[in-house]
Amino acid sequence: MFVEECNTVRFGNVARVIHGFPFKSELYAPDDGLSPRVVSIGNFDYSGGFRIGGDWKVYKGHYPSNYDLNPGDVLLVMTCQTEGGEILGIPATIPDDGRSYLHNQRLGRIQMVRPDCADLRFLYWVCLTPAFNDELCASASGTKIQHTAPSRIESFEFQLPDLESQRRIATALDALDSRIALNEKLNGALEATAAAVFKSWFVDFDPVVAKSEGRKPFGMTDEIAALFPDRFAPNGLPEGWKSGKFGDIAMSIRKGANPSLHDLPYVGLEHIPRKRVTLDDWGHSSDVSSQKASFSRGDILFGKLRPYFHKVCLAPFDGICSTDILVLRPCHANHLSFVLLHAFSNDFVDFADSSSGGTRMPRTDWHSLKTFPVSLPPDEVLRAFERVCHPLFEHLILNQKQNQALRNLRDAILPGLVSGELQIKDLQKEVVAL
Repeated sequence: MFVEECNTVRFGNVARVIHGFPFKSELYAPDDGLSPRVVSIGNFDYSGGFRIGGDWKVYKGHYPSNYDLNPGDVLLVMTCQTEGGEILGIPATIPDDGRSYLHNQRLGRIQMVRPDCADLRFLYWVCLTPAFNDELCASASGTKIQHTAPSRIESFEFQLPDLESQRRIATALDALDSRIALNEKLNGALEATAAAVFKSWFVDFDPVVAKSEGRKPFGMTDEIAALFPDRFAPNGLPEGWKSGKFGDIAMSIRKGANPSLHDLPYVGLEHIPRKRVTLDDWGHSSDVSSQKASFSRGDILFGKLRPYFHKVCLAPFDGICSTDILVLRPCHANHLSFVLLHAFSNDFVDFADSSSGGTRMPRTDWHSLKTFPVSLPPDEVLRAFERVCHPLFEHLILNQKQNQALRNLRDAILPGLVSGELQIKDLQKEVVAL
């Protein structure tokens, strides 16, 4: 039975917070899939856990072995580079994925002191409550960069139900996060499928190669296969295709935000995930200056500051965005997937990087991006491509909307569950209703 009466305890009564190690940045390297990953603040999602598809660095030097992390270990962010301190105390759990992870500085590891009366997974959810973040922000040192410390975390007081209730609460909330993670995994598979079809049709020209060799193109209907020629022109493109520029298929939208609109979502560079076309987080227009750009559902948002050219997403709603984001729109509705996957490609990102200018904050612009070379197939090929990919992106948006609803539910009900004011059945009813 759920116990509504809880004991008030200090965090430090049940767990300690351990500092990380100052790994040398000159010994960092891009993720090679083998070396130990160094957990950094940039790997954390503002809603808890690690960012999906985030950039990881590995370590190529020696370090004390006691900074190796184990699956299930929970780390807390102890430094936030914004004045609001939004990420202070945000937790993430080391996954059991066969990789090694290292405990970096400015991150605290939770070490249980009283496992007989407190559950680590329950503490994870305590660390995601607004009360926890509010207290850390109130006691933080620094102005532009906010810092907390193990002692400040350990002084936080909260309501602790009995151990069985803690585990039931943590299990229910973990299940909610697992449902979110499953949708994100599915979205990754949908994105990969669309990107693979794009590369096959418009980069490797697989259908043309197959037909030129007397083979049937793989993975497409006879109707679609008939749209592709069986030979290449002297310029190396499929016969009947043309060389063009990105500006032939897309336009840049420069429309100021209406100051009278205060209820629209706001998207900044910090909200767009890396190497993902789905948008999982955003702010509110009432929280930012009106000197922003507006966008519409189905527009493409492209980060124009280096090193954020890999931040590209499909807008799932009408809203406003930072002026550090270019709003792109296909010239024709049946070009959306074609334009989006061009903007999402590594070649486009490399082009943006090479064409960017400036010293302190290099950036690109539409004048440069519109000159990116593209191969232009006949319109019937583009329509067929849109018929293949449009349902994938619509499914992506639906999954994203469900995840946002699940996160909103979790955030709304979390304080009550942790404090004992709400019961598990309240969460179950809300989940079933989604």
